[in-house]
Amino acid sequence: MKPIKILILSESTSCLNNTYSDFAEIERRISAPDSFEKYHLTAIDLDSNIILKDTPLSTVAFSKEFTVKTEDDMKNRSIPFFVHHTYLKHNLVKIGTIFDNSYTDKKIAVFSPHKERNIIIKAVLRLFNYDMVEIFNFNDLFALNDSEISFILADISSKSFSSEQYVKKALFGRLKFIPFIPFYTENGIGISDVACGLNKVARFIVSFDEMMSFLSHNLSSHEIFTENKKLNDFFNTHKNKDLFSHDLKSDYHQNYKNMILTQKDFSDSDETLISQIEKLHESMIKRELVKWLIIEETSPKKAMA
Repeated sequence: MKPIKILILSESTSCLNNTYSDFAEIERRISAPDSFEKYHLTAIDLDSNIILKDTPLSTVAFSKEFTVKTEDDMKNRSIPFFVHHTYLKHNLVKIGTIFDNSYTDKKIAVFSPHKERNIIIKAVLRLFNYDMVEIFNFNDLFALNDSEISFILADISSKSFSSEQYVKKALFGRLKFIPFIPFYTENGIGISDVACGLNKVARFIVSFDEMMSFLSHNLSSHEIFTENKKLNDFFNTHKNKDLFSHDLKSDYHQNYKNMILTQKDFSDSDETLISQIEKLHESMIKRELVKWLIIEETSPKKAMA
């Protein structure tokens, strides 16, 4: 297996430096290259003054602290992922491996003409194995196959989107079977969006930030709980699931006859167990990458319509 290629963009000499191993090739630069094609992961130091002309979907920003200024910088530069500097150092190769092994097996349709915002949406969806189907007109939107699309996200602030037209079609067509998340941007919600009965086809209307929070929280949580359930199922069906349940002394008094049998508990499934633990760990790392996008319930930003 070829080593993954990781690019570190940082002016700091104390930052991660060039490393070569069987697993990863880490290259540090003080300026962005002309092409990112050969890199599986690009990590950019926000504490350095490095300009990105393009933002690969596997771009992770890092710094020693996360502030309001950091958040604004992330949004202005359309960088999808963030972790703290220390976290990146401890998990760099694992994060690179996650992007290297990424694949898509599900689809979410996005009606949005905003190129920069779409970078963030697409990157987050791909991290959780969703392909982003970009929609720019109603002909393509109404041609969607409801059996292939998990969600429809639509920027109702866009001049090319008509809430009234969507409601008419969705109420009596196949689109009503696809969950619909309308979001608004700096233009806000128009009176016509409310008057046309958008609430008949949408559970709620959210801002762009709330929509990204919705996606990041629910996609990451779904994956974590799914992988954790698989791990729980492994132990709940194991022949010795009731043998080790207290402290070792208590277990001995209750199960000493079984404890004298020293066969390997996981002899037939060592690799399965290790693999499942690894998948759960990867899910937690993915959560960390998108955590900056998740709005806490008590935040003033949380104001679903």
